[in-house]
Amino acid sequence: MRHLFLLLFLAIVTCSCTQQPLQDGDIVFQASFSQQSRAVEIATNSPYSHCGVVF
Repeated sequence: MRHLFLLLFLAIVTCSCTQQPLQDGDIVFQASFSQQSRAVEIATNSPYSHCGVVF
């Protein structure tokens, strides 16, 4: 549930920055503060550990 809240928060922030609503097929990237997420970020050399598709 916490991840869902963070993903929704990120989507809202993303929309407010771009001034465009999310559309079907948009990809939303997410970063988290968990140890598992940090491991993914290090292994992939990326600031993001999760992603989702809007539909």
